[in-house]
Amino acid sequence: LMLWYGVPELTVWNRWIMGFENDSQINCVTSANKSIHHINPVAEPGTGTEGVVIPFSDNKVIVVESRRRTGYDVMLGKESEGALVYAVDTSKSGNGGSGPFKALGPKRMKSGQWINFDAPLKAGETLTFEGWKITNLESGKFGDVVAIEKVAK
Repeated sequence: LMLWYGVPELTVWNRWIMGFENDSQINCVTSANKSIHHINPVAEPGTGTEGVVIPFSDNKVIVVESRRRTGYDVMLGKESEGALVYAVDTSKSGNGGSGPFKALGPKRMKSGQWINFDAPLKAGETLTFEGWKITNLESGKFGDVVAIEKVAK
């Protein structure tokens, strides 16, 4: 769980696992065809899409969620807003570098640690991981609009 004081809001992955998010609020992407997803901020109550999950092995997924300075995340800096992309390896447990979560981000990101607030994709930014390309098409108070497509590794 994300329990650091600067990022107290649970990830959408943890919210879904614990039953705080319905299956209908998580888009699962398995098709290689390009798809577009409007993602509401994870801290905002509602019934819309809160996250996108892309399985890439039996126990590994990519998760995309929208982070905004609202709810428990009200103390986030502006640089921390955007489409947060991370990998989850369900075969691992614990915290830190060997734990199940790995922050992914654009080339400007300093490292893959959660403590770095520069991980979320801003509008126009793209990252590719495990043959999946995630592009933030639009970002604002409403959340993020992302494009997801399969690309050659």
